Amino acid sequence: MQKYVIHKQLEVPKPNLTEEQTEQMNFTLIEALHINKQVYRTYYMQQNEMQTIMHPVM
Repeated sequence: MQKYVIHKQLEVPKPNLTEEQTEQMNFTLIEALHINKQVYRTYYMQQNEMQTIMHPVM
């Protein structure tokens, strides 16, 4: 039970993505798959809203 409580405390809300953000993430993932490159997914807070961005590993 203690592990569950700790796990729940570490959770962050799932970000709401715009259609444009979703399309950009899909494009980045497909491109990375084709060229066998890793990508990072980064979460950050902006104006009390969780944002997400994906970018290739350099």
